[in-house]
Amino acid sequence: MSLQLWMQEKIGNGKKIAILGVGSELRADDAAGMYLIALLSSSLQDEPVLLIGGSTAPENFTGVIKDYSPDVLLIVDAAHMDATPGEIRILDTKNIGGLSFST
Repeated sequence: MSLQLWMQEKIGNGKKIAILGVGSELRADDAAGMYLIALLSSSLQDEPVLLIGGSTAPENFTGVIKDYSPDVLLIVDAAHMDATPGEIRILDTKNIGGLSFST
């Protein structure tokens, strides 16, 4: 499924969305999530989307996310995946063996 189709299916139709950007701005190759939050904050000012710059401690924002109670939580982070630099992959929690954060 293409990224555009996935976003239309998961994020469209008036759903309450939270986007958590993860990464270190001190390590440029790890700042993808933080960079996206900065871009979206200027272009989505009138949209009902919670944008969170989680930086290197995204776990500190679990309470904020829980209080917002989104239909969809999108976590954006750079990852080593043996892929082309800049490639975007969508990972569904159903396809992940275990969940943990490490930045």
